[in-house]
Amino acid sequence: MNKLLLFAVCFLLQANAAFAQSYAKDEALTRCNALGNELGSAISGRDYKSLKMLVSWGLKNCKKHIDRDAYYEQYGSLALAERELKNYPAAIQAANECIKNRYGITSCHVEKAAIYIDLGDLKNAIPAAKTTKLIAASNIEEIKRKLRNDYVSRSEKEMLESLIDFNESVLVFVNKFLENNEK
Repeated sequence: MNKLLLFAVCFLLQANAAFAQSYAKDEALTRCNALGNELGSAISGRDYKSLKMLVSWGLKNCKKHIDRDAYYEQYGSLALAERELKNYPAAIQAANECIKNRYGITSCHVEKAAIYIDLGDLKNAIPAAKTTKLIAASNIEEIKRKLRNDYVSRSEKEMLESLIDFNESVLVFVNKFLENNEK
């Protein structure tokens, strides 16, 4: 009888642990899917300490739950947070990590250029800005091709149009910088 009781207790403990593990995974998935909105709110509120904290959580917990681009875009947000907090070595490291793993993300390139601009390092800022310009222009063309697809839903169309707007604003920033600083 004691063996049966011990077995029942062990089974219940394992079931409880499995449930807790499943709940934790569901909770992480839910938070990871909402993380973009949280990051956007921190950026809009210019709360760079919270942005850094949110990104750190996302980088630790969301790699399995979100797509590759969304995961590495977090490094662009981390670079922004570190740059605004004047932690330039960490900002460069975050931008480079993004670029190393997902070269085509505009936000990581523009952050790298902005870091060098903030540092007054024109030797590195100008090439970074030129690269950003090429990446942003390429991304705009790629997004426009996607928009010509008849199978794009209304919500996806709105998201793609906002990406065009973002890349165009990056081009305005980069072009103005290059215009004022290229020889």
